[in-house]
Amino acid sequence: MTVERSLEALAGDPIIGDHVIGDAAVLPAAVALGWAIGAAERTTGEEVGRVRDFTVQKGIVFDGTEPARISLTLTPSGDTLGAAIRSTGADGGPRPHYGAVVETGAAADAPAVAGLPAAGTGRDAGFLYADGTLFHGPSLRGVRRILAEAESRLVLEASLAEHRPDGGAYGGSRYAPGTADLLLQAGLVWVKLFRGTSGLPLSVGRADLHHPLPDGEPFLIVVEPTAAGNGTSSSLTITACAPDGRVLTRFDNVSVVSAPQLAAKFATRNGTSG
Repeated sequence: MTVERSLEALAGDPIIGDHVIGDAAVLPAAVALGWAIGAAERTTGEEVGRVRDFTVQKGIVFDGTEPARISLTLTPSGDTLGAAIRSTGADGGPRPHYGAVVETGAAADAPAVAGLPAAGTGRDAGFLYADGTLFHGPSLRGVRRILAEAESRLVLEASLAEHRPDGGAYGGSRYAPGTADLLLQAGLVWVKLFRGTSGLPLSVGRADLHHPLPDGEPFLIVVEPTAAGNGTSSSLTITACAPDGRVLTRFDNVSVVSAPQLAAKFATRNGTSG
């Protein structure tokens, strides 16, 4: 099944307007992932509990060259659905943008995360949006506090009023794109604090959707390295949980690619020099 959507309505949404790198808005990876989840739920009538092998192949940049329409093709394969988001290139051929494998059915609860610091402790994280660590505009600024700050385990407190672009088309019963974007933001914070560089998330090995993230209420995000990395990329496990440690959403094997050339663009977005 193929679903086609116009980008016109999405282009005017705050989730795009507040996701600007340098001079151009960029479609958040969390929005593309949410479209695959939402389309699979509407097609099958079942909840999505897991997504595997999500990749950014060619991000969509709203700089005047973006496609007018994008398509999402769902292809059944056993108990999964392959999802391919594409547009049509100038030569009339398909242009791949994002890919994923979607699994329906509830995800079993994961063991609670132990040893978490209390919400409201640590230090204010507002500086992350001012010093070029994060480039996100006001409606996406949901990282509130740094509660624990070790390379082996970074713990952040977050809260964000949820985005529902296009009437919820880019989300599912256990997934909404704005709060999910905070997990990817947390990965960028880890890379800046412990690798000293800017970066972009390019893939998620597995996303387990246990419970919806809270809309406008505090939750915690735990970032832990899963591999040593190769100098240009970092592999992270990023877990969103309730203050009592109950796991809500977990992204495993998140690949964040170092991109030092983006530092100036991140800083420019937030009005700082750099």
